[in-house]
Amino acid sequence: MSVPSLAEMRATNGSDVSPADYVHHALRAAELGADFAAALIALLNPRIVEREGRMLVEAVGAPARYAAFRAQGQAPQEAEYWANLTVVSDLLGDLDVPQAHKLAQVLRWSWQNALAAQYPQATQVVRVLEDRAAAEVLVTLSEPPSASTPE
Repeated sequence: MSVPSLAEMRATNGSDVSPADYVHHALRAAELGADFAAALIALLNPRIVEREGRMLVEAVGAPARYAAFRAQGQAPQEAEYWANLTVVSDLLGDLDVPQAHKLAQVLRWSWQNALAAQYPQATQVVRVLEDRAAAEVLVTLSEPPSASTPE
């Protein structure tokens, strides 16, 4: 079942339809259930775990990916970058680049706040990246960019 946009819901039901009302309707209409809601909340308010001084976003599977990259011989800083790298463009279906940037900025803000709250001494930052050739928008949590950091 297709879920109408928030604007369509407000046009049909009045402008007092809140974002919470919209989420409630979308979850019920699409029958996504509690697991989807919990996963989305974990993505937006992530638990950050530390391995070897590297910060890893649990909700994107970064701890396991980090271990795999380290086992392949990547340095901790490089493994952190790649383990946290998340393609936002196809996270919630095929988003166009402007929509993906909006979502990526939300993730950047929420991940950075989670990092600051859980590890106030951390030097890592959350960055939004764009691969123009692939029309992809991505986020990652890693050390600030330097000459040795992949972009």
